[in-house]
Amino acid sequence: MARRRPRRWGVASPHPTATNAAAAVLESGGSAVDGALAAAGVLTVVYPHNCSVGGDLIALVRQEGRSPKAVFGVGRSARATDAEALRRSFGEHVPNHGPHSISVPGVVSGWQAMHELGGRLPLGQLLDPAVRLAADGAAVSGSVAAALCALGSSDPGLDEIFGPPGKRLDLGEVVFQPRLAETLALVGTSPDSYYRGDLARRLVSGLQAVGSPITLDDFAEHRAVVEEATSTDGGSVAPRLFTVGLPSQGVFFAALAKIVSRLSDEGYELTGQDAGLLARAFSAISGIRDELLCDPARAPDPDRIRERIAGMELFGPAPSAGVVEGRQRDRTVPPSGDTVAVVTADESGNTVSLLQSVFHSFGSHILDPATGVLFHNRQSMFTLRPGAPGELGPGLMPPHTLCPTQVDMADGRSSLVLSTMGGRGQPQILSQVLLQLAGGKTAADALSAPRFVVGSTDDAGSEVVVVAEQDLPSEAVSSLVDGGFDVRTVGRLSDEMGHAQLLRVEDGGVFDAAADPRSDGVALLATRGIN
Repeated sequence: MARRRPRRWGVASPHPTATNAAAAVLESGGSAVDGALAAAGVLTVVYPHNCSVGGDLIALVRQEGRSPKAVFGVGRSARATDAEALRRSFGEHVPNHGPHSISVPGVVSGWQAMHELGGRLPLGQLLDPAVRLAADGAAVSGSVAAALCALGSSDPGLDEIFGPPGKRLDLGEVVFQPRLAETLALVGTSPDSYYRGDLARRLVSGLQAVGSPITLDDFAEHRAVVEEATSTDGGSVAPRLFTVGLPSQGVFFAALAKIVSRLSDEGYELTGQDAGLLARAFSAISGIRDELLCDPARAPDPDRIRERIAGMELFGPAPSAGVVEGRQRDRTVPPSGDTVAVVTADESGNTVSLLQSVFHSFGSHILDPATGVLFHNRQSMFTLRPGAPGELGPGLMPPHTLCPTQVDMADGRSSLVLSTMGGRGQPQILSQVLLQLAGGKTAADALSAPRFVVGSTDDAGSEVVVVAEQDLPSEAVSSLVDGGFDVRTVGRLSDEMGHAQLLRVEDGGVFDAAADPRSDGVALLATRGIN
């Protein structure tokens, strides 16, 4: 008899139904890509405030022994986009919701590209759990119920599925999405129809009916982009960091990881008495990102990015000196982005770090009644400021917050597979998780540790704010206040600190995993013997 050897797989996602769907696929011999796609499909049904087949996707897909591939399921603005006309109507800001916030959805193209890279099972089989949930009904989770309660705007498609304002579905009630079930079933058997078939015609008809300039040609021209992942030496906290390039903020996260590693190596206690210095780094990188993030076709000279980062000042005057006086206030700050993260690993050593998103909660607030597809508002990441790198124009990918991550550790045997929800705060959340892991924390402890995120109260950035969980150590809070930040507290394990998912993988399998306790999620590991 042949010697039995372990087969190990792992998955973490923000919803137990999605995790269980991926686990069933992985247990039956499916690949990491198969598991991720099964979870991703389910999440479009059970987490509609955070993701949809009308949204975007960015992922890292790694085949055993190779560097990861970056998959950009990122749609573009319409070819008929008229930025000057929009400026006359809206000033320098693309609307956060409505038809002008919608670019071509990229999720389905991302699913296709991922499946081609590493899928073993038919796509229709992988999406079947999502189809059944949409048709038979799914219970409203706590996260969805809270988002529905906050959803004030009315839209015929949204109201039909989730109830009108004041009468939205509540926790535990069942939401039925029959037309979405039909759409998912069609995507499973013929994903190309989403962009170049009858389904595309119905989607475009729905978009044009609400005033979008997107055409059938815009859909037909869309393809996912697959390229080599961005690889860099991230220092001690991320020895070999893999992430994604423009239009994602991954390049800025890579720079931040190096800075965090350097400060940590110099002895600064960044999660404690020197948290103010960490916040300075977060604020500086965020400002550079907001200035330069854009479609690759408009990418600034790499030397410009390097010069801006090299010129960062972390030890000068307080960033908001004269604006605040070190006061602390209790205030709830609304979330700035809605996304789902899924991480998977299979018994062959293949891994996936995936993010898919509608950007803000319920995206554009437009759900197409004919197809059940909720459209994202990713186009609102553009600016209408003339000459800015991220200025809206025809046929461009919007600046993107999605930042999937994998890290090869210095021992040469182990790696981290992680991603997080958190909008513009994703690099900050990932940095804090990596710091916790570098300090010896388990996956679960690293994800449950208190966090903070640097933000701004207005578009001009006149007041630098830190949103911190209430159990952040007192010495960290004092350091933030002393550093000139206005600290605003939210509850412990707050949604506002993102939903991170994490696997730790070594030769032979997954040895640690966790789902963020801020989400409804769960992580699963399994070892089974085979002959």
